[in-house]
Amino acid sequence: MKLQQLSQFTCGDMIVTYMQDLDTKQVGMYLLPADKKGLDKLSSHRTDLSGIKEVEALRILMDPPDAFEIHPLVEFSLSGDPRSDGFYQGLSMRKGAASRETTFHNQEVVQTEGKLEIVTTSRNALKGIETLHTLTWIIGSSYITTDSAIKNIGDQKLLLDMASSFNLGCITPFDLSDAKERLIAHRLRSSWAAEGRPESQTLESMELERSWSGHAAKCERFGQVGSMPVRGWFPILGIEDTEAGVMWGAQVNWAGSWQMELFRKDDFLCISGGLADWEFGHWRKHLLPGETLSLPEALLTTASENDFFSLNQRITSSQSKSRETDLPILFNEWCTTWGNPDYKTVLETARACSGTGMSYFVIDAGWYADGKGSWSNAQGDWIPSKDLYPQGLDTLCREIISMGLIPGLWFELEIIGRRSSLWDRHDWLLQRDGIPVQAGDRRFLDLRKREVIDHLLGKLSHLIESCGLGYIKIDYNETIGMGADDPDSYGEGLRQHILGVYELYENLHAKYPQVVVENCSSGGHRLVPAMINRTAMSSFSDAHETTAIPIIAANIQQAVIPEKAQIWAVLRKEDSIKRLYYSLSATFLGRMCISGDITLLNNEQMGTLTLAQEFYRACVPVLLDGKSSLLRKLGESYLHPEGWQAVTRKNEKFTLIVVHTFESSPASISLAIGGGSIINSFFDPSATIEFTDEKLTITGLSDFSGGAILIEHS
Repeated sequence: MKLQQLSQFTCGDMIVTYMQDLDTKQVGMYLLPADKKGLDKLSSHRTDLSGIKEVEALRILMDPPDAFEIHPLVEFSLSGDPRSDGFYQGLSMRKGAASRETTFHNQEVVQTEGKLEIVTTSRNALKGIETLHTLTWIIGSSYITTDSAIKNIGDQKLLLDMASSFNLGCITPFDLSDAKERLIAHRLRSSWAAEGRPESQTLESMELERSWSGHAAKCERFGQVGSMPVRGWFPILGIEDTEAGVMWGAQVNWAGSWQMELFRKDDFLCISGGLADWEFGHWRKHLLPGETLSLPEALLTTASENDFFSLNQRITSSQSKSRETDLPILFNEWCTTWGNPDYKTVLETARACSGTGMSYFVIDAGWYADGKGSWSNAQGDWIPSKDLYPQGLDTLCREIISMGLIPGLWFELEIIGRRSSLWDRHDWLLQRDGIPVQAGDRRFLDLRKREVIDHLLGKLSHLIESCGLGYIKIDYNETIGMGADDPDSYGEGLRQHILGVYELYENLHAKYPQVVVENCSSGGHRLVPAMINRTAMSSFSDAHETTAIPIIAANIQQAVIPEKAQIWAVLRKEDSIKRLYYSLSATFLGRMCISGDITLLNNEQMGTLTLAQEFYRACVPVLLDGKSSLLRKLGESYLHPEGWQAVTRKNEKFTLIVVHTFESSPASISLAIGGGSIINSFFDPSATIEFTDEKLTITGLSDFSGGAILIEHS
């Protein structure tokens, strides 16, 4: 192996280096913090495994294997490719022959006033394939994006089995051998109403050490299969070198089946990700001569950092900002009527919200029900129920508007229920093996078809205009699974359907840019930038009333900027004032959404809600512009949480501290905050707050206390 630096670019506090192996002619990319000099060590790293006793014993059979290699910018696999040995098959689809034989062609650099773009092209003339890897850095940002594509430049049809959006090697260059016990993988697990649980493991505990002879491939391939991208895992990965104090972060930005891989065969770790491949996600695609396949975007970063929570915010900074700079408060009646939003109840609830400082009033699922079944099996026709609204839904919405509130309506657009007139409209439905894809009482519309998108936009247009809607909540409560019928594969059918989902949202925004659209998927199952950036805000979870809400809301700050993360506080008539402080203070971790028994609250309870709203409005500047940190000491259970947590969010002018205790609470906690003075607080009245010598001390805490303090810097 003969290494040569092809090019190097400084992207703010990051350095991107392209290295070429002069023997294989392949080019790979390495990413390092600008304040580290790790590249100097790359040239000093051992080139092979000679000198290791057990490897030397094999010299009679072979020379010592290389200690590291260049990993191509775009990894791919063609059907029928000979596979590498080392037990790859069924473990990883990397290292197919066509990918290994693809060599560097050229690199173009385009720099404009606000952006640096680097396009690197590699080719395999024999197979007739070209890869294009585009790295983009928005000047001043803390992340880079990679957009990869594969083009058929030959005259024969190709069948792709795998293609990566990113492929990042040389982790870690700060050790001259195999980085014993210094690399940790950080991930975010996710399940319904328990999104974003952080998990950290050493590579050794994941069986990702180099094998003794360097022969066996080691790989952790993880992801999700289906149309709920945050189910099982978030498509987020962090790698930490604990001795060098450096972290690398990556995110695959895709709302369908995806995978990420931690791969190791030598001294260095390589991480990659993109579409879930043929083995993992049932995806393969024919590429016709002249055709180009564009792959999902990936976001990458690196920093001199040892905190995964902080690292993730370097990537979430890529998310589009809210156009609502005052972050209006909303009320959603879901936990008030539980799917039976009749005229009388909704009207009474809206009256209770009027004049309280809330802006949006959202009528959730069930407004289309006719009394013959559940809200969950009647989606699809989107005709307001005459049983629930004999005067008409449009009349009710006009009354809501007259109260100074903006009406909103719930939809599950991509789904039809069993009682929909479209249930047997098979030509409009996603099918697998010629049978409509079905989960319970739900089937799935096929958004690859323009007439289906037009039908949905027509339904939306009628209701937006007739009811004066200013808010649309788009929910999605089931997954398609492996995909749908397509000439190439189930996974390709799903990929094209997801592109149709994007088109639906884009068309809705283009036609009604003034309408606020909420991204919801059984709460938080679609928390990826592709959906976050196409909507005004995203539901954080379906943990509507659980005591774990503050834990989940804090977790979500690793994936969604607070101004776009909708956090629920469900208020009950039997709630103590202490419980109201606990519930309401969780909403200061994102966008405030109220639900529950607002018509039944007494004056003291309503007064507490008013105080919370006033405090929330004071927090808006730091929610819009700040960086969060997390300190917590928790047990393992989310159903029965123990311990405490404090989320601190800071910008140049303010520091917001949101504190919650759980079972086995400490009586007091102290936090080093820095200078300033308390200008506002919303805290459990039984607690006492002291702020001296840049240290915040809260005493009188007990199980399930909650509150927040806003400090202005001196």
